[in-house]
Amino acid sequence: MELAETLASGQLSKADIDWAVTFPAQKAEQIKQHCLSHPEANKDLILEGHMLDLVYADFNGLFAGPIMIAARKPEPTRQILLARLNWMAEQPQTPQDLKEKLKKTAASISTSRWESPQDLVKGETIWKGNVQDEVVRRISPTKNQDELPLPIDPYKKAWTEYWTFEYGRRGKFRSDVKATK
Repeated sequence: MELAETLASGQLSKADIDWAVTFPAQKAEQIKQHCLSHPEANKDLILEGHMLDLVYADFNGLFAGPIMIAARKPEPTRQILLARLNWMAEQPQTPQDLKEKLKKTAASISTSRWESPQDLVKGETIWKGNVQDEVVRRISPTKNQDELPLPIDPYKKAWTEYWTFEYGRRGKFRSDVKATK
């Protein structure tokens, strides 16, 4: 089935839903491969930072991404969100407290029906209130580590380590992240 037909039907294919897991899983594999040749890298911390970055940034695209805009139907978004939440909750590198929030959010979203744009807004509100807002607050990307109270929040440390990895891999660095010393 072509994407246009899939979107017209209001349902995404298994491959479309799997994309929600495939992309972050591929990134996790890249991190693991990088760490094999760079033993000084803290694989667990980088992988944890990857999970936090998915919460911080990637989900913003989920609710406003091109597939969802084209579909203009909330149910495909719910399916993709559930696939991602369940995958993240199963990953060993996801912090335990975040796993619990992801599971709670997935349970809430899986029992709801998303049939209207208002349902999509409700789902996004659940996601942000249960998970994303706290992660964003804890990683505080606009604050320098010197300004944060000690000890540095483990979320901030893992997220910064992840972006230090991305900087080294890409050769550039996001302006809102400071490299660890």
